[in-house]
Amino acid sequence: MNIFKIIINFLLPKEKSLIFTTFATEDYFRAKSKLQGAGIVHRSKITNQVQQNDMRSFSSRGLTQYDLYVSKEDVYRAQEAMRK
Repeated sequence: MNIFKIIINFLLPKEKSLIFTTFATEDYFRAKSKLQGAGIVHRSKITNQVQQNDMRSFSSRGLTQYDLYVSKEDVYRAQEAMRK
């Protein structure tokens, strides 16, 4: 894949349909594993909810949100894979 396609895919991802959200790391990796096992291309968005001035930001116990996205064409396949 050439550099132009890589940049376009980064700026305009095909994976726009949110199919899974969790705050538990174990659930995130379990869902991600199911999608990979089914051969479904997906994208992750990981958001840390801890404010920078909060003392808890120095520990690993922040409130982190994990989102998984797939393309519109793969929504049904992804939902089926998640049920297994």
